[in-house]
Amino acid sequence: MTSSGSRTTENTPHPELPHFQELLDGTNWASLATPYGTGESLPTALTRLLDPNPSIRAAAARDSLDAVTHQNTIYEATVPVALYVAAILNHPATAAGEHAREADLQLRHPTRETLLDWLGYTAYDADDECVAMGERHFGEGFLDACPDMRAFRYLRPMIYSAVQPFSRSAVPH
Repeated sequence: MTSSGSRTTENTPHPELPHFQELLDGTNWASLATPYGTGESLPTALTRLLDPNPSIRAAAARDSLDAVTHQNTIYEATVPVALYVAAILNHPATAAGEHAREADLQLRHPTRETLLDWLGYTAYDADDECVAMGERHFGEGFLDACPDMRAFRYLRPMIYSAVQPFSRSAVPH
């Protein structure tokens, strides 16, 4: 591990991923900062990620995921959204395809793929290289000044445990 922030949680046990409904109901979304204000609209958007209608799920993904990421920054609301997304990965609605007509081809794009991509991009925004770069520019206390990134980094093992079953490397050839 390259950063001092990485070493501080290396041997700390991580809690189990809560049920998605518990995360939704137990989070004070309106108190959480996003790049555009507060997270008060997030519960509605997150709930729609499980809607049977693929168009509603696609819009919900844009509404919820875009609302907590901007310019590779982890915000206060990013952490509970990432936990919620990780918690719904095995829900059947996330595996359902979304069909679109484009040049007479049916394209299948499950919601789960969108969610996995977002979790990957968000994890990249908080990886050791990003922390090392922050420490080079802002000093050793970089993670102390970025509690939201530190919180996301702490939860990476829990999020990974939810993502891992869907990893291409986990699928036998």
